Amino acid sequence: MLSSIRHTTASWVAKLLFVLLIFAFGAWGVGDIFRGGGKSAAVAKVGDLEYSETDFSRDLQRTLQSYQQQYGQITMQQLKAFGVPRQVLEKNINDRLIQIYAKQLGVVVPTSLVQQDIQATPQFRGLDGKFSRQQFLQVLSQNGYDEANYFARSRQTLQTRMVFRALFGAVAVPPPAEA
Repeated sequence: MLSSIRHTTASWVAKLLFVLLIFAFGAWGVGDIFRGGGKSAAVAKVGDLEYSETDFSRDLQRTLQSYQQQYGQITMQQLKAFGVPRQVLEKNINDRLIQIYAKQLGVVVPTSLVQQDIQATPQFRGLDGKFSRQQFLQVLSQNGYDEANYFARSRQTLQTRMVFRALFGAVAVPPPAEA
């Protein structure tokens, strides 16, 4: 049986079929990896900034976990019924709008400020009360972040705070009117 299979696959027709099969995989399947087709589609695009399906799915999953910690067993269907996916999408669109506005204003967050902010985060402190790189990486891993993504998100958060302080920092709330 094996010798008949070997004999059949040794023919030039079988070799031609194998070559065609390899080209077909290269053209329709494997080629996407090399052409960047593995990148997920954008759910939203604001200016030149995109919010990908992968990011949306990750953010929605984190939101579900957060709700489950607060309220117990909640399913994704319940979350959808509450309109949470739309809220997650709108929040991220707003974040990108603020990023564009900050860029137009020339707001730049220095790397040293991002590092200071990360090191001041209580969740990243070790038993001695000081910043622990091991604790930092462990918390990031538990939350599905890598170091570069978390650093970029921290920079965005600081940039957003700077924009809001510039816009609303000096606004004083008037005292209530007495009747």
